[in-house]
Amino acid sequence: EGLERVAESEAADAVVTVSGRTLTVAWQGGDPVSELAQRRLMAALDDPWEWEARDVAPSAEALISVLARVLPGILVVLGVMASLYPAVEVVVADRERGTLETTLVTAAPRWVFMAGKLAGVGVLTLLALVATLFGALVTLFHLAALTHVEIGLPPLRLLQVFPLAAITSLTGAALALVAAAPARSFKQAQNTTTGVSLVVMTAAVLGMLPHA
Repeated sequence: EGLERVAESEAADAVVTVSGRTLTVAWQGGDPVSELAQRRLMAALDDPWEWEARDVAPSAEALISVLARVLPGILVVLGVMASLYPAVEVVVADRERGTLETTLVTAAPRWVFMAGKLAGVGVLTLLALVATLFGALVTLFHLAALTHVEIGLPPLRLLQVFPLAAITSLTGAALALVAAAPARSFKQAQNTTTGVSLVVMTAAVLGMLPHA
């Protein structure tokens, strides 16, 4: 009954074909459900069968799937890395130059002072993020043109990443400022922010890994 339903109307998550002792598992790389079905089939197959996997997804869909999986992690890593030195500069360097006390005795509320630093670091982080992504996309489309590979992703659609990049930039700026605030010297702030960045990058890399 299951085979009849698949043959008539429903799409299969993975297809197994038998040729002698060889089993071929066909799956679609752009579909997370199909990837999960392929991994489960591979785990279930054992001797005396020999098996091989074949990804039947078009190259454009496979590329979009990879981008959807790794792009959020890349944004997190870039957002944290790009905010480290601006955060150290606006906190520790301000204290070392002796201008922090002058700023604190002004009539401006403390939240305005902190919001200004957060906005400054966030804008610099966002600019670095956008510039890095723009360079990566130019390289990607140039390689696709040289190799005559269809990417299948309209460039204007990539503008949808901008809100996520802005949120990531502000979050990275906030983390960097919190990490740099207790430091008394530039070197101490570098050590503190580097430790925070390593934790965040480890979590981002783990999030980009395929899950069973």
